[in-house]
Amino acid sequence: MEYKGIEIILVVSYMVGELYKRVFKEKPNFYKYIPIIVMIIGGLLGIYLIETDNLLEKIIIGMISGLSSTGTNQIIKQIKKGE
Repeated sequence: MEYKGIEIILVVSYMVGELYKRVFKEKPNFYKYIPIIVMIIGGLLGIYLIETDNLLEKIIIGMISGLSSTGTNQIIKQIKKGE
């Protein structure tokens, strides 16, 4: 099995999360939905980008990759916080 699409899912999910924040900039209480949104986006992208025969495996790997974009966001936020 090859998981070549994980990086793409991570980057696309991160960009969708950032775009969502910009769209709802005036409503920060909507930010709590970002992990759910990136998880769904990751699952959908996993169906098309993960190369395995098991559909459930594609969706789960995509969802985990999408959720890891939230962690990536926090790493970047903490690095900028120290500056």
